[in-house]
Amino acid sequence: MKPTKAKADQIDARQRITDSIVKAIEAGAGEFAMPWHRPGASFDIPKNVDTGNAYRGINVLALWVAACGSAIEQQESSYKHRVGKVEELAAKASPATKKALTDRRDAIAKSYAALPADKAARSEGLGKLNQELNKVLEEYQAKVDEEAKSATDKAAADLAGHWAGGGIDLVIEPGGGAVYKKERGGSKTTLTGKLGKVTDTSFDITVIAISTTFKLDKRPHQEGGVWKMTVDGTELTKQ
Repeated sequence: MKPTKAKADQIDARQRITDSIVKAIEAGAGEFAMPWHRPGASFDIPKNVDTGNAYRGINVLALWVAACGSAIEQQESSYKHRVGKVEELAAKASPATKKALTDRRDAIAKSYAALPADKAARSEGLGKLNQELNKVLEEYQAKVDEEAKSATDKAAADLAGHWAGGGIDLVIEPGGGAVYKKERGGSKTTLTGKLGKVTDTSFDITVIAISTTFKLDKRPHQEGGVWKMTVDGTELTKQ
């Protein structure tokens, strides 16, 4: 019995998908990642651009396979994604850590530029470079996190103490406890919580899961032997 045209089209579609998968395997698996973990890939249900209706059935799989591309394209995309992550991390690092990190990135980029054109050899090389980038990101993420923590701890230590002025009473304990009181024009505000994020220009006081940010106009400094700082436009002196 001869298959109907619709049935034949369905068989052809399945064969095309199978051929695409086989082609990707033959190109070299490289570093495996589930499709939804691949940088830059979108696996939402595709829609027809004219009608806006979502595709169904085998059409969805066909479009996803097409979006995946070959294995080596996935590896190239992963490499570029990881290099971008390294550059993002370098922007947050101290000068010394940034130099060490960018030196590692440049060395890997030199190896990338020397990769051969042969698909199998290039795929193997890309897999190794992506693994090396993963190690670099893991190693330097820990360093950058430690630097950020040290900077926060130092900033928090500078804020520690009892500060008052202009109707504001602020107590920041060495352990991180914080009490903020403000009384002006008959209104009163009290926050009792923990010192949260601290930057050069602001600090947070967190009560349960809600954080309130205060602008740090002037960091703690000495004037005539008296410690002062300016918070939200109000000058406070250390008691």
